Amino acid sequence: MHGGKVTADDKRHLRDKLNALSLELDRYLARDYGIDPDAPSPLPPGEGPGVRAGFAAWRESHQPFHWFAEFYGVMREGGFDVVIGNPPWKEYSAVRQFYSVNRYATESCGNLYGLCSERSLALCHEATRFSFIVQMPLVCSSRMDSVRESLRNASTVLWAATFDDRPGKLFDGLQHCRSAIFFVKRGLQSARTYTTRYQRWPTVSRSMLFATMYFVAEADSTQSGRIIAKHPSSLTGSAFGKIRNGSTRNVGAFRVRRETMHYVFYQEATQYWAKATSVLPFYAKNGACSAPAHGRFIYFDNSTQAGVATALLNSSLFYAYFVAYGDCFHLSDTLAAGFPTNAEILADTKLAELNDQLMTELDSHSERKTITSRRGGAVDRVEYDEYYGARCKGTIDQIDLRLAKLYGLTDEETDFIINYDIKYRMGGADSDE
Repeated sequence: MHGGKVTADDKRHLRDKLNALSLELDRYLARDYGIDPDAPSPLPPGEGPGVRAGFAAWRESHQPFHWFAEFYGVMREGGFDVVIGNPPWKEYSAVRQFYSVNRYATESCGNLYGLCSERSLALCHEATRFSFIVQMPLVCSSRMDSVRESLRNASTVLWAATFDDRPGKLFDGLQHCRSAIFFVKRGLQSARTYTTRYQRWPTVSRSMLFATMYFVAEADSTQSGRIIAKHPSSLTGSAFGKIRNGSTRNVGAFRVRRETMHYVFYQEATQYWAKATSVLPFYAKNGACSAPAHGRFIYFDNSTQAGVATALLNSSLFYAYFVAYGDCFHLSDTLAAGFPTNAEILADTKLAELNDQLMTELDSHSERKTITSRRGGAVDRVEYDEYYGARCKGTIDQIDLRLAKLYGLTDEETDFIINYDIKYRMGGADSDE
């Protein structure tokens, strides 16, 4: 510097020092990847068959970036004040042939947005605000346990907002793009977690979506790695707390591992209503009748248990559970068989009778549909009965009232669950679900 002024020579000298530092850091990092930076490259660039190997090829493929060198002043002070972004929603396996990562606690999640989240946490100081837009599995998939644990371990407060892509979308033009936005307040204290309801909105309300969002204390964040439950209200958190505390087992504990005449059959694809029956709906492919495609069975020893389990899966109580703890699209065996219960509830004849009534109503309100699909040069004709839960809401409400009594829920909790998401659930009563 000359007279307090930074000259071009000063800047060039600094760039040379940073380049030298980056090269030295590259050499250290290469050793972590099993690359000897001092080994001669077998082939000069562009000569001979195959591709270049060694240190030069590794630098080109991995393009190492050293935050300490590139942002020396920021990192010296502890890190960034704010980190925000939309990281890549891409499987790590899709890029692993080009580069790999080492020593990431979140590598097991298998997605680049998880790795980017971990790296971003490392760039934060103790009072940083951090936010990413990511895919919805962050809050509900077991694959994302390591990412959730990293966020909770590094946060004083963690907020999570989740969004459907029906009917309105956060990102126009993208299909099946359910997403989550998380906000982190860095700190060393135990994380408090807050969540929004699972956001659904009409397109015309897009401009008011964020202004009308609210957060509630998340009731299931005490265990490390646990999902972030999408509770719309403290009422569902308290209701499911009572259900867990009053249950000694779950639905799956009463299943039998052999085929029987007593079962609940449920469709895996779920949106506003679970589709569960204790008799097989009509389904025929090219005239041959069978169980509907993409469905699962849970078998029981007797008809009462099967009827109660079917009633439970069709209830609004189970729908609220499915939204809070699932991905809001796939009804997995973990959710269907994992609902907390006990022997007394599974033996309740009143619920079994209500299920018989529901099965009759579902069948009487069903519609026979026909679709065709192509397999190579062949055309398949599929016929099936479409069931509509919304057209049987009165009986489903009776099921919920009975379940609320058996589980000891308050009137306020029961009313909230019966009417949960009713605008969209009943709005689809006369359209394909």
